[in-house]
Amino acid sequence: MHIHLVNQIKTWQESGENIVLMVDANENLEVMGPLQTMLKYECQLIDPIRQRYAKKNQPLPATSLTGSKPIDSIFVSTSFQNIIRGGWIRVEDSIGDHRAIFIDLPTQVLLGENPFHIHRSTARRLVCDQPKVVQKYNELLNRQLENQHTFSKYEALQNRIDQNQITPEEYIIHLNKLDRSITNAIIFAEKRCRKLRAGQVPYSPEINEAGNTINVWNNIIRKKKGCNISSTYIKRISKKAGISININQLTLSECEQERKLATKKYKHLKKSAKQSREQFLVELAEQHSQIGNSTISSIISRMNRNEDLRASYRRIKIATKPYFGATEKVLLQDENSDSEEITTDKKKIEIALCNENKKKFMEAYSSPFLQSPLIEKLGQTATTKDAKKILNGTFPLNPNLKPETNTFIQQLQKPQQLINKPDNNDECKIKESEHYWRKKREKPIPPCHQDILEPTKRSPSTIPEL
Repeated sequence: MHIHLVNQIKTWQESGENIVLMVDANENLEVMGPLQTMLKYECQLIDPIRQRYAKKNQPLPATSLTGSKPIDSIFVSTSFQNIIRGGWIRVEDSIGDHRAIFIDLPTQVLLGENPFHIHRSTARRLVCDQPKVVQKYNELLNRQLENQHTFSKYEALQNRIDQNQITPEEYIIHLNKLDRSITNAIIFAEKRCRKLRAGQVPYSPEINEAGNTINVWNNIIRKKKGCNISSTYIKRISKKAGISININQLTLSECEQERKLATKKYKHLKKSAKQSREQFLVELAEQHSQIGNSTISSIISRMNRNEDLRASYRRIKIATKPYFGATEKVLLQDENSDSEEITTDKKKIEIALCNENKKKFMEAYSSPFLQSPLIEKLGQTATTKDAKKILNGTFPLNPNLKPETNTFIQQLQKPQQLINKPDNNDECKIKESEHYWRKKREKPIPPCHQDILEPTKRSPSTIPEL
């Protein structure tokens, strides 16, 4: 069997063909078995994934559900060895009981030329005919410009221009900085002004009908509020959703109540959307079996296989596309040696990020103010009587402290005009606190990342050794 495969590969190579062989070798590919030896030395084929990612003393993953050794791989001609990326997908995310294997080849190498790029229309989040979206976009844009200090930078530039205190070269540099700041704020606001939920819920007639019903009531409510909505369009979508109504006989509050009930029904059906999709495929298979000669089981099997294939392609696309912002891999230093390791494991990445943030947020714990004897006198919040003495300049210097620390404490004395003023009001009402923090738009911290802020909650005397 191996000889027939090798002879066929040689025949293709003699005719000038490049080879991409995806094979279930049924032999341990960590060692040079019979098939791998023939492919490597007789056919001059290369395993590009192992050539790029394999490391010494690092075992390869098992490629089958029941096996413990890698038996599947991709072998390519030497002209295809410089892949962009490649790897193995988990067995549970693949079709069948083997890992799906993929490589990403440059288009120039594979086809001989770069393809023509077709710029397809994409869904935009900013829709100007939806007032809520436009309002949210403007709020996000203004807040981002404020955070980037764009307005103040523009006013400062304008003042320098009015006073003739800027050269043409500086003028161009500042204008480019303002342009980049505005562009970044626009991109930030457009990405967050509206959510796109296309394809998140599996299709079924029940889900589709519930969604169409919500669409009908949304348009009726908009027409009731004075928006320019065609009555013919409302009749058409009402007929499509199976709703027979006379909008002139309904009040706005009744329409809003109907939309609320329709939304509640949609959310209820959404929970069982996957099961509804499977039932829909069974009914569709029965319809196909009545027309053709195929059995229901074979049709269902084919449909399920297509569904799995589509989901697998989607996972491959997600795994191979570039990520911006999120951490997809980290470089770890081995404590026992000088070697380094790049890992994409989720738990290892979280542990590495937590350790890095602990070091970052605990750098100030070596400060004299967080060590004895100052920590007992001042506390972590510096609201004690001794803290007020430092501000008033009456704190007695401690000879056991370093001279630099005593000098620093002396420099913390408030100016005389501030000492004469009364203290600030430190009382905060609940409504004032809620009003302040509502503007911050903070999101809750996931449980797996609570350790990032853990050092800020602890006293240095209770911190365990890291």
